[in-house]
Amino acid sequence: RLPRRIPVGPSAATCFHALPGGDFVLVGLRSGEVRVLRLPAAPAGRWAWAPYSVPPDAAGSSDEVALLGAQPGARERRALVGFACGCLVLWDLPARRLVATSDQGREALAAVADCGGVTAAAWAGGSGLRLAAGYDSGDVVLWGLGAAAGPRWRAPPEPAGMVALQKLRCSGGPGPAEPVLQLAFAPPGRGAAPARAALFVLGGHAEGGMDCVSRLAFPPAAAAAAAAAAAAPGGPPAAAPGAGLAPLAVPPGAPGDGAAGGGDGPGWLPDGGLEPASPLPWFGSVRDFALVPPAGSPASGAPAFLVTATEFGQLHAHDLAEDAPRSLQIELHGCPDAACAVHVPFAPEALVLPPGGGGGGGG
Repeated sequence: RLPRRIPVGPSAATCFHALPGGDFVLVGLRSGEVRVLRLPAAPAGRWAWAPYSVPPDAAGSSDEVALLGAQPGARERRALVGFACGCLVLWDLPARRLVATSDQGREALAAVADCGGVTAAAWAGGSGLRLAAGYDSGDVVLWGLGAAAGPRWRAPPEPAGMVALQKLRCSGGPGPAEPVLQLAFAPPGRGAAPARAALFVLGGHAEGGMDCVSRLAFPPAAAAAAAAAAAAPGGPPAAAPGAGLAPLAVPPGAPGDGAAGGGDGPGWLPDGGLEPASPLPWFGSVRDFALVPPAGSPASGAPAFLVTATEFGQLHAHDLAEDAPRSLQIELHGCPDAACAVHVPFAPEALVLPPGGGGGGGG
């Protein structure tokens, strides 16, 4: 129950996103504006609108806001905004300045001319320089941002253009496809974890097909580049001839730089394009999915499982330790259709089962 109703003005809210730190929430409006709501320190405190916003005229689009996010490494300073027209922008809230936009440059505009609205987005790790976006057309576009748009303290004097590095479809064919519903990036793991970074996509399948999750893997060369970058204090290695996608330059010591000990720095940024989609084993129409890291690992680390919530109230845990994920079925007997899947970490001692371990339906 909300403590009180927060009016947003004449325009209806379309989406929201909690910024890191827990003090601010981005609120997207149908008018194309993004406002910032400041949360109270205590439940009885006063909810108030912060003096920061993303004005639609300055952002370059007056269409309704379709999605919101925050740039990794920038905490509450940078807002990622996706509009129903398909435009993506990165906005510096304190500086009140446009940092980067996909609505600039002939190549970028041509890449998404037939994609429709943007429907989902996921940052490719912690550098804040690679971004995957899904569209109404079922396409997935991998965008690159130059180092000037990285999560620095100061925004660049002029907005940087986003570069469309690759465009592909999960459906694998030229025919109509369903919209992309959700994207999630999985960084490369270490040891027994998967060695390759991957992008997981819900939707984007052939029109009329059943909702499923597909895996788009970065090529093995990206994993080799990661190891090289981790060992080199000067940052990522230069791209090999014909590599396709060169790692973007990151200033030494900047957030996400391997030299700064960021862990998921620019080294694993792909030096080759995403591979064709590989659907995960299908057990019913997927409503939602969540990546689950190993116990005791940070949420941003390489996931151990991908859990899907499917029709008929079923959960399926896909083991990602293998290059071809295998599935473990977890049936929720007597439950209605699952609507969403969210990973919520908890201490094992907090889970108390009734005597005999039964699953009586009262939980």
